[in-house]
Amino acid sequence: MDSQSILTLAKQGDANAIAILINNSLKGKRIIAKVTKKDNCLQVILESPEAPSQELLVNTIRKGLMSLAPKSISHVKIYAHQSEGSHVVWSERFKLNY
Repeated sequence: MDSQSILTLAKQGDANAIAILINNSLKGKRIIAKVTKKDNCLQVILESPEAPSQELLVNTIRKGLMSLAPKSISHVKIYAHQSEGSHVVWSERFKLNY
């Protein structure tokens, strides 16, 4: 799939396309994002060997989503795990206002 197709799907609210974009922006940071969508809420689960920076990641994801303005998504929940299957290190919820 080419980058234009991914961008188009992400703007339509496609969780897989949004996951690709988030993971591309996190390359080199040893963080993997898993993204799902339920109704109008996007859920992003971040997994990393070390606890990821909440402020940096929330700001990065919020800015990216605001510029995409994905249709049918009004709320975002972000959860961070230090490693797969571990407890939540931090979480944050916010509304997308655009």
